[in-house]
Amino acid sequence: MPRWLRLSVFAVAAFPALCALSAVACSKGSSGSPGPDAVSSASASVSSSVSAVASAPDAGPPAPKLEMHAIAGLGDVPAWVVEKRRSNSFCGITVEGKTKLDLLAKGDDAALSAGTADVEALRTALVADCLVSERAVAQGLLDGARAQIAHKKLLEASRFLRASIVMRASFVPARYELVRTLVALKNFEGAAWLLADLVRAAKEGDSTALSAVERAKTDKALEPIHEDDAFKAALAVVGAVGLVGPRKDDALDKVVVPMLPNEYVWGPKISGGLRIYHPGLVDVWTWRPTAAPDGPELIVATIIHERAAVDVPQPVLNTDYGAIAILRPGKTKTDPPTLIYVGKTGIAPPQLAATKTGAITFGFTETCGDLKGMILWKNEAVVAKMMTCSDPIQ
Repeated sequence: MPRWLRLSVFAVAAFPALCALSAVACSKGSSGSPGPDAVSSASASVSSSVSAVASAPDAGPPAPKLEMHAIAGLGDVPAWVVEKRRSNSFCGITVEGKTKLDLLAKGDDAALSAGTADVEALRTALVADCLVSERAVAQGLLDGARAQIAHKKLLEASRFLRASIVMRASFVPARYELVRTLVALKNFEGAAWLLADLVRAAKEGDSTALSAVERAKTDKALEPIHEDDAFKAALAVVGAVGLVGPRKDDALDKVVVPMLPNEYVWGPKISGGLRIYHPGLVDVWTWRPTAAPDGPELIVATIIHERAAVDVPQPVLNTDYGAIAILRPGKTKTDPPTLIYVGKTGIAPPQLAATKTGAITFGFTETCGDLKGMILWKNEAVVAKMMTCSDPIQ
């Protein structure tokens, strides 16, 4: 059964239970570099402003107790852990919780900005061990942090980012944004610990963390620590041999999009009927899948269903898609590339990284949670392996 049809069937079957979800949004994309500011300490006291409660009729097993690390001027931050998929697909956020989340996503919470909010109480009220809520609230807090960064409020942003990580300890985008923010705040010790924790996550197989570690090597926001011995030692542990990037390529976008099959241009609406997509390339890499001197040099690109949807929050229940395309360059600079593989990867563009053997590993999101995939070059052809929602819960 095609993925879009499975999603439509899921939407019809789950409608009564999903009515409480409303339009909780998640962002797709990355933010700009935070500006400089000074570090000041933050106190952590109890806030009684939270009244929203998450609805979790099928909450599943409780999350394990997290290891915490104290960051000066910020507070305790959970160490990264592997996210365990749970069977609570039909839980969600109440109307009151949605109202609170909308404010958080705008960076609008005085107690959290001031460092006086009880983040654990906020987690209990909004998440209640519901996977859907956990992901939505963590993303909302990341959006709120980016709103603070846009207004040069870096200390306040760091508190939103810490709260995002408390909500979802496996959430790499919030962790990486906090590394960048702490560097801008000249809190190099805290940034170093977070980066080392991302390296640990990458070594344990988190492809999103591996992608973040590779980005750190050339991220201009991290230039103040690029020459630090601890920074070099941490990043030397993980290498993305064979994958160079990411970069933007508008010219390639104009060539590749017309090559896409019809299912990348037409798709179903949740409410019924068809929608027209306007896909575009998000990031582009050069991929050398083998170490052989005469081995192939390929082009890898991630795709989003709508160019205009980059960095724009989307409803949790949708028919959006992300995808990976692989192309073989033309024999000359004027020859067009050849599309040799394209495959959808859930509801958003995936996070890519490369293993030391040259394979591409990636993480992607489906309605059931976060999944993983791998792309290999075998017998002069692309071989893709991806988890599905029907795989056993881990």
